[in-house]
Amino acid sequence: MSGIVGTAGNVLLGTDAIAGIRQWSLDITATDLSASEFGVDWASTEGGLKEWGGTFEGNADDEDIYETAIWNHLIEATLATIKLYLHGQNWFEGSAIISKNAASQAHDDLTKVSYAFKGKGQLQRYQMLPRGSLLLCLAQ
Repeated sequence: MSGIVGTAGNVLLGTDAIAGIRQWSLDITATDLSASEFGVDWASTEGGLKEWGGTFEGNADDEDIYETAIWNHLIEATLATIKLYLHGQNWFEGSAIISKNAASQAHDDLTKVSYAFKGKGQLQRYQMLPRGSLLLCLAQ
């Protein structure tokens, strides 16, 4: 198994890459539901609701129209289609609400921006197989 080089990552809003992004993170969780009952010594658990969300951050780019588009999604509370690429052949995709925008500036560095998002509905994972066919992995 070979590793995935981080430089091949990307974040897209719709179909367009957001300039300056250096890092993204994605959290996928499922709730635990207790299925235990009286008279049983060991706990029993069932899987419950699943949710996803995360962050992406990088260097601000005042010429990138997609930073403005992200801002508009935040202010207007509208859904954004987000694609998080591991590399050109493996990515996660879903609709999300942009829930946070932060910026920071230091005198000896570039202006940094960060965004947080919360998924709405199902997250899809796409993976290109060695023979060129596309595999869509859906969480049930």
